[in-house]
Amino acid sequence: MNNTFKKGLTSPRHLLSPAQEEATVWTLRFVTAQARGSHLSDPNSGVQVCLVGQGGDAVLHRVSGVHDASSKTQELLAICKAAGKQLSPKCSKSALRALARNSKSVSSPRSTLRFQEGAVDEVSFLGAELGPLASLLVGPEQGSWFVEEITVGSSRTSHTDRFICRTPLGQTRGSSSAAFLSPVPEDHVVYGSGASAQVVSQTQAKILHAAGMKGYLHLKANLLSGTATLVAGGSAAAYCLDGWHSALPFALGGLGGVIYQWLLQQGADSLPGSVLFGSGPPRQALGPGALLRRATSTPYSRVMFGVALILTAVGVSDNMDTLQSSPFSQSLSSHGVHHLMVTALGFLMFKLAVVGVAMMPVDYSHPELDKKTS
Repeated sequence: MNNTFKKGLTSPRHLLSPAQEEATVWTLRFVTAQARGSHLSDPNSGVQVCLVGQGGDAVLHRVSGVHDASSKTQELLAICKAAGKQLSPKCSKSALRALARNSKSVSSPRSTLRFQEGAVDEVSFLGAELGPLASLLVGPEQGSWFVEEITVGSSRTSHTDRFICRTPLGQTRGSSSAAFLSPVPEDHVVYGSGASAQVVSQTQAKILHAAGMKGYLHLKANLLSGTATLVAGGSAAAYCLDGWHSALPFALGGLGGVIYQWLLQQGADSLPGSVLFGSGPPRQALGPGALLRRATSTPYSRVMFGVALILTAVGVSDNMDTLQSSPFSQSLSSHGVHHLMVTALGFLMFKLAVVGVAMMPVDYSHPELDKKTS
């Protein structure tokens, strides 16, 4: 089970049954994630929800994965019969008459599935009043499901609690069977995912986001500078070993690798997620750089561009007839094999830079956040 936001969670101690004098109509609002495969994979199963109060009192409820208009009407009629209009505004006489007419008019109710991708499902049931909730347990009975947000409201107190889930649930690899969630205040957000997720204020989230963007820009600069350093060092070594016939194609291939890596970074920046986390709407860039990014916006076009860079470097190297060369390289240069191999080696320096930067230690501390919260 995934203990999301572990600190201060209250475990359920006593399961309560609805008592009319202390009952309330709980309204659960489930927001299923929009990602592909987020729906409840087993429609014949249901979702178990356990609401936990501050003192450990709990209410357990099952939500079916399939429902129809007739069953929903019967549930509302049962709630109104037990609770009365003082607990639910939907239980007025006019609302009850409308529910009764709808129940009689539906001859063959059409079943629909709950918890589908991007769906918002709302369920009401009668249960004991718990006050402000301390925690919530939720999980599918069978299959997998990815719920992003659960909102719980009480008709007696008009209090609403919001719970955020950042991990898939169910019986799939990398998923938890259930989630143990803590309430998230309205002016707070959840930063991160999984065990590293934490509830922070809007101000703290902006500080963390700014620190993350600063680290991302630093990472991109390290990749480009690391690639350029490797290309310069490799070109110098090639010149010492074989003169310009090896140094020039290596340098040209390395330059192509730097350009290719820059295009990869621009492609990552142009993803929809980059717009979501940006400070404003995307700007339409102009100039040769923008045209180049647009022409290489797909992985296939970037691969073809990299191949074109390598072949161009080989052609330029082969045409440098005035440069001195060793007999070994001269014999191979006629067929372009030597230049092709050295150019490809220089081009692949960007891969070596990625490995080197990935091995560098990462500082996850946020001194700006500590100063702000202290």
